[in-house]
Amino acid sequence: RWRQMDWSSIIREVVTVLNRFRPQLMIEVNGVGDPIFEQVQKAYEGGVYPFQTNTKSKQDIIEQMIVANNNKEFSILNEAWLVSEFNVFTYDYNVKTRNVRYAAPHGFHDDGVMGTAIGYECYLKKGKRSAGVHFG
Repeated sequence: RWRQMDWSSIIREVVTVLNRFRPQLMIEVNGVGDPIFEQVQKAYEGGVYPFQTNTKSKQDIIEQMIVANNNKEFSILNEAWLVSEFNVFTYDYNVKTRNVRYAAPHGFHDDGVMGTAIGYECYLKKGKRSAGVHFG
């Protein structure tokens, strides 16, 4: 949520928090995230793993998060901005292709939703001391 900071300052802040808690970490690597992944990987000595977001991987992590939430295995932080993002997050279903596309509506953000989903994916694949970082 540090929108007014430059990337190098954001990375320093993130690495400071990472060093405090020492989690395993997944960072989205497509788009803006590629150089950020490389910089965090150099600055943080813990486990840093790439997460490639595409239509299929996004659907998979969102749906596993939905199932986990329904099974009470997972919940989100009670932060107003994050709850708001989850409340407007939606999907489109294409009858012809039978594909589901998850996204925030036009004019809204889904960075918190995606960061939470990537964090949960990291938790499942890398263990309990996990975090997800989404730079979108």
